[in-house]
Amino acid sequence: MSWQIKLERLATSGIIGVYAWERKQTQTLYVSLTMHADLDAAAAADDVALTIDYGAVATEVQALVASCEAKLIEHLAKRIADALLARYPITSIEVQVDKPEAVPGAGNTAVRYSASA
Repeated sequence: MSWQIKLERLATSGIIGVYAWERKQTQTLYVSLTMHADLDAAAAADDVALTIDYGAVATEVQALVASCEAKLIEHLAKRIADALLARYPITSIEVQVDKPEAVPGAGNTAVRYSASA
């Protein structure tokens, strides 16, 4: 079976950027995740202990963004993927980090990173 857990546009806040002014204030970033995992046992048993707790994932991602102080959203996306792959029974993951105020006049700027366990 093929299962996905999606978490879309999770609002996070942290220090991100290469310019001096970006290193002095937090910015809002949005993180979207698609996590692939075998969730057949969770579905059959109707047991949260057998799935990926997306509330816990959200809390972990927000804490990671708040503490990372990355220069590049590329670095942040990889850090998020690596942390979640190490902690949860995820077979593959896509992480998108949106930085809406990165380019004046642009509606959004984002990177998307995919990784497998």
